[in-house]
Amino acid sequence: MTPHTRPPGVRAPRKRAHVFGCLMSLVLLAACSPDEEQPARSTNSGASEAEVGNFTARIYERNVVFASAVGDSAFFVPWMIQTVERPDTMERQAEGWLARGGVWDGFFSERWGGPVLRSPARILPYGGLQLLIGDGDVIDGVVFEDSGRSLEVFLDEVASSWAGPRGERFEVLTGSAYLADQRIDGMVLDMARTSIDVPQGGD
Repeated sequence: MTPHTRPPGVRAPRKRAHVFGCLMSLVLLAACSPDEEQPARSTNSGASEAEVGNFTARIYERNVVFASAVGDSAFFVPWMIQTVERPDTMERQAEGWLARGGVWDGFFSERWGGPVLRSPARILPYGGLQLLIGDGDVIDGVVFEDSGRSLEVFLDEVASSWAGPRGERFEVLTGSAYLADQRIDGMVLDMARTSIDVPQGGD
């Protein structure tokens, strides 16, 4: 891979750092849990698509967070991807971050739209965001490539998985990240969630 330089990083807002701290606590807890038989991997369609007849917007979230340690520093690569389905259009956005030594670099941030699709929760590639899809329509990797820069996250074996009280799906997997020519092994949290914005009742 071609080495690259990045613009000076910025320290993460306290709220964002707190959120990822909580996510990584879940990763560590699940990684240390006893082995048990795991269900099949989540597909690219993510969480189940809620069935409602009247809605303002249906929101699909997919967060893929790689975590490891390099020397004495934590190393994170969070991808936060969201699709908002409205009756006549789809609004998509994706953010990619790299955190090393407490400094956060937002290397990808895009918003785009498109027509309504049969599988609205499906993640789509856009610009420098690319996906590796394996057998059974599961996500095997999230890849960023742009202007000679590259950062790749690969998802391997499921270590633990569970469902949240509101239909969220969580999976903790072994994984690896490639930054330029450096491979870093770690854990990946894959979270999928669907929520619905329904109109307020009128008179």
